[in-house]
Amino acid sequence: MNKKILIIISATVLVVLSIVSILLYLNRETSYTFIDNVSSKDSNSLTMEFTFYEYNENDEQVAVHNLSSKRGLHKKFIANEQTKKVKITLFMSGFKRFTTWVNQIYYLKKGTNTIIELNENTRIKSEEP
Repeated sequence: MNKKILIIISATVLVVLSIVSILLYLNRETSYTFIDNVSSKDSNSLTMEFTFYEYNENDEQVAVHNLSSKRGLHKKFIANEQTKKVKITLFMSGFKRFTTWVNQIYYLKKGTNTIIELNENTRIKSEEP
């Protein structure tokens, strides 16, 4: 009789632990880490400011983040719970001032951290992607 009770208790504990693990996994924050490998190393010559626009599944903007950056900067953002994708604009000032779009849409996966790295090969354009 004691052996049956022990088996039932062990099975119950395993079920509870499984349920807790699933709930913790589903409630993880969705985030993205921006890595700037495109800004000038000499911060006096060129200023770069990035704006991150977060959109939901209906293409409605749900959050905006601004960041003044230097080459090599790593910055993690916690996404709005509705965010499905991120678009980025880049404002550059120095000898010339202009704003442009990064020619890529970054799709986020719920509960994970997406790496967004900009470098010399990153394409930019005047129109929104």
